[in-house]
Amino acid sequence: MSLDVKAKETSHNIKEIPSRRIFHENEISISGQDFTQIIDIDLTLKGNVTKDLPNMPDYPVRSLENAINYIHWLQTKDIFSVVIRMGGSVKNEESSVYSFDPLFIGTEQKYNELYENEIPVYQFLKAQKAAYKLIRTTFSPKQLQIIGDPFGIAPNKNGGWGIQHEGGSLNYEKTEQLIKEIAKAYSEVELDGILTLGRIYKEVQITRKALDKINSNTKIYSFSQNIESKTAYIYLDEINNRRDTGQKIIPGNITEMALHTLLDIYEGTDVIVVKPTENYHAIYMTNNFLTNKQSILSFLQSNKIKDICQTNIELNHVVEDIVNDIDNFYEEKCKKVRLSTYTVSGSYYLQKLLGQEKGENFTYNVLDETFKNAKSAAGECFITIMDRNANWYLSKKN
Repeated sequence: MSLDVKAKETSHNIKEIPSRRIFHENEISISGQDFTQIIDIDLTLKGNVTKDLPNMPDYPVRSLENAINYIHWLQTKDIFSVVIRMGGSVKNEESSVYSFDPLFIGTEQKYNELYENEIPVYQFLKAQKAAYKLIRTTFSPKQLQIIGDPFGIAPNKNGGWGIQHEGGSLNYEKTEQLIKEIAKAYSEVELDGILTLGRIYKEVQITRKALDKINSNTKIYSFSQNIESKTAYIYLDEINNRRDTGQKIIPGNITEMALHTLLDIYEGTDVIVVKPTENYHAIYMTNNFLTNKQSILSFLQSNKIKDICQTNIELNHVVEDIVNDIDNFYEEKCKKVRLSTYTVSGSYYLQKLLGQEKGENFTYNVLDETFKNAKSAAGECFITIMDRNANWYLSKKN
């Protein structure tokens, strides 16, 4: 059926040409409720102070006291959700030039004697727990949503994450135990959510079992599609920015992104966090899985997945379990999962460069389009955008 559209005659007998645009109002709106502000805290900093980060203009590392004051300010911008990553070492080393090197606190066994026979990660987990407890004491669950990012507990100088053997390879058994202890500690200080990093085998399943064991209400936010980006950790440019950790998905490998999305849902995640936010295709794909049962079947029954399953017995068992019980998987898991996004530091750096070159209005428009496109792609499953620029964007918007 064709549309019979005719030009209208105006009062001045000038023909008004019909517009190709169908909607003349914004379908998507953005407000403070759509954001989770990312905050980095260095627990070795004392007092109400901040430290500038290389390549991260207007985004400093904060002391705990300063972060609490900052959260009070965020709430005046209608931001009531934060994701917090804590860095810093139990053993503080002075430096004439500040850097966030204390993220790499060392997880090798040879450091045990420095920390009373404890691997430093457990010392630092205790310090994190105390800091989170202070933040939660200041802001009740009704006042503030807190999502904990455990990356700063066990990063390594070779770019990997987790407890390592002395030679640098992953000690899976001890890393699995660490993940359990992180889940328990974060739950005990009433964090609303915990990020799983998309780096460790069955990380979501380990976290889910640990939380269920203590009947925790803490939700799992999973970096299911975490890619081996060369633009991440831009503030650590000379340290690990160019290294392949071997733990994350190769950029562009959408098949593996899709598989890990479904695997994390199967293992019990509550929120899929697409990282970086600009991966709109991954956002749309995830939304399709969460709202369209047939899309899951079509993907898992494709020739590509069948070929993979022929050489991966364990994956084949999971795929068969999902396909053979698709109604339960979709109704009891997929329909309960929400969708979020996370903007990486490299994207933040580029956005700030645009501001220096083209002006803040240009940066604002780039952000506005990014946020609206991400929220639109997520559809009804959208829950939040995790971004370092959230407060700046809202300040300019208002």
